[in-house]
Amino acid sequence: MRSVTPPILYSDERPTHRLMNRYVEYSMHRVRILRHHKITPYIVFDGGPLPAKKATESERKKRRDENLALANKLAAGGKPAQAREYYVKCVDVTTEMAYQFIKVASEVSLLICSDLFA
Repeated sequence: MRSVTPPILYSDERPTHRLMNRYVEYSMHRVRILRHHKITPYIVFDGGPLPAKKATESERKKRRDENLALANKLAAGGKPAQAREYYVKCVDVTTEMAYQFIKVASEVSLLICSDLFA
């Protein structure tokens, strides 16, 4: 089984098409694992930021930035396994990333619940 390590991203960097494909590939791999074990995944995207959740979103961004800094430090220190744990915690799924995943998941008849495009 091939390991997919998230790329090093900086807070001002938007995922490129190539990187988005890696995230979609990684996510679909997880879905295939679930399906292999006879588990039906339900993927839910809750849409954009809400004014009432502004403080929550701010706190989440702060945690993602902290996790990214720690992950980059661990990766530079030659500890990729530990860095990966923190890379997973710092991913911010954009609307475009969700859209790309929805397109691929729809092609394989995976049920998608989303209000992104409602």
